[in-house]
Amino acid sequence: MAEEPKRPLKVFLCHASGDKPPVRELYKRLVSEGVDAWLDQEKLLPGQDWRMEIPRAVREADVVVICLSNKSITKEGYIQKEIKFALDSAEEKPEGTIFLIPARLEECDTLESLRKWHWVDLFEDNGYQSLIRALRARADRIGAELQETERSLTIKETELKAIIAQADEVANTDELTFLPNRRQIMGDLQREVILSDRYDTPLSISMLDIDHFKKINDTYGHIAGDEVLQKLAGELRQRIRQPDTIGRYEGDVFLIIFPHSTLNVAVESAERLCQHIRSTPIIHARNVFHLTISAGIAQYKTHEEDWRGLLDRADKALYQAKNNGRDQWAIIDS
Repeated sequence: MAEEPKRPLKVFLCHASGDKPPVRELYKRLVSEGVDAWLDQEKLLPGQDWRMEIPRAVREADVVVICLSNKSITKEGYIQKEIKFALDSAEEKPEGTIFLIPARLEECDTLESLRKWHWVDLFEDNGYQSLIRALRARADRIGAELQETERSLTIKETELKAIIAQADEVANTDELTFLPNRRQIMGDLQREVILSDRYDTPLSISMLDIDHFKKINDTYGHIAGDEVLQKLAGELRQRIRQPDTIGRYEGDVFLIIFPHSTLNVAVESAERLCQHIRSTPIIHARNVFHLTISAGIAQYKTHEEDWRGLLDRADKALYQAKNNGRDQWAIIDS
């Protein structure tokens, strides 16, 4: 009698939104090993309810891998809501029916609630191989299948880091400013809007534009304009707090996302950035450029609009700031 084929091992990848690039690479590697991995970006379909699909995926998983980093744990030591939601759901399962593996993506603290499980450091040499051995042990115990490939046994952790860095740079980074590109920053905005609706937390954004930037391109050429844009982007990036995110939206327009923040936070940031750019000359060759920026600010109206409405209000506020004389910020609430 033919032996019934084994099913793939089901692994749920739990992570914070800021860790998506490395977790996506981990997902791809696990899939190549024959694992039935679950990652929200890959598995969730448009129109599905997160609140139903994530608990369902956790309940059906053989293993839950909880990816930890400094992005996923706050200074007070509390895990982000997205990870906590999955962890709470996993804890509801009967003892022995799920295998929790804390996996550190970088040197960071480990939650007290996770310390009874031995963790794996994926950033260390042989960290990935250790994870695969644990998954294989779990698969053997429940009669699932985990393919063993030569690549999984021989690839070095340094090669994995190079793959992650290259994929992240190509797919998500603006090649001129080295900020998150439009695709990445818009994806971040859409995810933060979903989280704001789900948890009723505030969310604000700020759209920045360099005043009279076209004159630099017209007068000094696009090479000079590119270098000025690159240096100004660096100044902005250095003065953005964590966990706020800045990306290049288009041309000389930048978008800043302020998770869990009201208008006051965005206003304070705009005032600080306007003052800093105003007082920081940008030097190119023998030319010294004294620049200013304008900012349009808006706070997300939870359950009343989508990300497009929020972005549209910030864009209108930006034009209002420029029409009011530039080198300032404006807010549109309606």
